[in-house]
Formats: sequence, C-alpha cells, structure tokens
Amino acid sequence: MPSIPDAGMDALTHDRNLAHLLDLLSLLPAPKQDPAFWTSLATYHGVDVSYVFQKMTLLPRMLTERTPASVAMLCEYLLLFFGKDDARLYAVLKTPTADLALGKDYDSGRWWAQDVQQTAWTLWVRYRKHGDQEWQNGWRATRWTSWLPVADCS
Repeated sequence: MPSIPDAGMDALTHDRNLAHLLDLLSLLPAPKQDPAFWTSLATYHGVDVSYVFQKMTLLPRMLTERTPASVAMLCEYLLLFFGKDDARLYAVLKTPTADLALGKDYDSGRWWAQDVQQTAWTLWVRYRKHGDQEWQNGWRATRWTSWLPVADCS
C-alpha cells in the first residue's frame, strides 16, 4: 500500500499554497495600523474584537511551529472569518486590497476573500488529518464498492 508523503516541516517549507496564503494574509493591516478594520470584521461576525485577535494569533504560532496541525487550525479560522459569500463581508475586506486603487466599482474584497477561501480550503484538506496514520490507511484499504449503498435495504 503506498504511503502518504511526510507533510512535515520540509513539505510545509515548500508548499506553494501555504506561501500564497501567507502572501494574501500579508495584505491585512496590523491591528495597531488599522484597528477600525479589525473592529469592522468583528462587528460583522457579531463577536468581540479580542476574539478575532485571539484566533488570528494562530498565524504567528503557525509561522514559528510550522506543523501540519498548526496550518490546519489556522485555515479553519480563516474559513470562519473570511469564508462567507456575502457582499457586506466583501465591503469590509476591501481594506486589504486598498493598494490596488481601483475604485469603488471593483470588488477586490471579494477577490481577496475568495482566494483566501480556496487556498485555506486546499490547505485544510491537505493537512487536517496529517499524522493520523490509522485514518490514512483506513480509507485507502477500504474497497470503494463497500461505499456504495446496499441494493436491497428491506
């Protein structure tokens, strides 16, 4: 049975999706740089801004630990904060793309959010069960036909 390649530190170092996600997140303003942005994001989600800050501390933790589990956990919260398809959220998210200076007619907040969503989803799927060898071997060992519904359930 083929094994899953080790997704440890070396794999994370060379993961193009992770590098792209970090590029996207680098567009976010620092809390001290633009507290109004973070307050708007928290208000949109109906939570206190301290909750948003607490969860976003997963970013520096992931950068120092750089483990599959830390990447997966960060991606879960990125999907929570930026994963809704909602024009009100996209309006808040125009801040990270303000450097584009495209004007009001462009939906750069949506572009940014959808890119974060897709990239975070890809990384979450890739790293969520890393290290769980029983799970990894289990689904590979199962014959796909056993997943099909029983023809006669009576």
